[in-house]
Amino acid sequence: YFVNSGEERARGVELSVDWKVNEMLSLNAGVMSFDGELLSASEGASAGAVGQDLPRSPEQSGQISVVFTGLKDSRFKGLRAGLTASYKASTPIRANY
Repeated sequence: YFVNSGEERARGVELSVDWKVNEMLSLNAGVMSFDGELLSASEGASAGAVGQDLPRSPEQSGQISVVFTGLKDSRFKGLRAGLTASYKASTPIRANY
């Protein structure tokens, strides 16, 4: 089971851009920067983790997507296909708080 870790601080910024290139093609890109820290430990949590990054919270991440949509008056009507690539920076994983 999990124990609440205590008081935490989380700050960050996220930016995304959508661009419809034409009727059939659209692009999407996004980036995120995050800073999270454990400020105090609750009872049952490890006090040694105070001041460290929050677990499972990457400092940076990003993604880019390309989406193809079939034209209404073509044989590809109703077709929608996409490709997405994503990135996540290394993520601290700790089970002791």
